[in-house]
Amino acid sequence: YTLADGSLTYFDEPVLSVGPDGRTVLHPSGNVSRVGGGPAWALPDSAGCDGYLSLAYAWSPDGGQLAYAPACLTDDETPEMERVLYVVETATGEVLWQQALPTAMAPVGWSPAGDELLLQNNPGGLPDGWSIWRLAAGGEQPLEKVVDQALFLEVVPQWGE
Repeated sequence: YTLADGSLTYFDEPVLSVGPDGRTVLHPSGNVSRVGGGPAWALPDSAGCDGYLSLAYAWSPDGGQLAYAPACLTDDETPEMERVLYVVETATGEVLWQQALPTAMAPVGWSPAGDELLLQNNPGGLPDGWSIWRLAAGGEQPLEKVVDQALFLEVVPQWGE
């Protein structure tokens, strides 16, 4: 529902999340749609999962990029030893960059300026328990642990950098 004009937008599948700019929609299948029409596209490595597609994602503050680390979870398979983090342009679906991550890592947020990605690890995958990590938004620097024994809740843009 659009407040400005009272119009309704319908989608062919359920909506998991709407981008911060309100123009892009993420579906549980890994498909991405444009509100108001336009080409839809699929997130990298989201098709062909025989089990449950785990959607670990984080929108950039302006909605122009989406960080995504896919995982296909099944009852009878051992998890892979690493995941791939993709950063895609939401207008086109173009992969801007990608980087291998440990299996236990997943994107959870962006810094308010959009220059860093924040990641959380799962204590089942790494020996030191829950931690928050960061990565330059271009992927050109290695992962850096920011906080030990902590859970990521949310970025509050008003707090700044």
